Amino acid sequence: MEIQKLRAMKLNELSDELFKLNKELFEMNIKKSTGEIVKPHEVKSVKKNIARVKTVISQIERG
Repeated sequence: MEIQKLRAMKLNELSDELFKLNKELFEMNIKKSTGEIVKPHEVKSVKKNIARVKTVISQIERG
């Protein structure tokens, strides 16, 4: 996800995106623990996207 797209979103849209990404990460961790194949680079990508969304949310809240 690109940072420009995130900055164009409103706060409630960012919260929804954060919820979706956290759910996706949770599901990946469950698959990983049960032995299903999970590509490590996808987990890393989701974690980075979560960090990006949290950064934009904190920038919006600070003004």
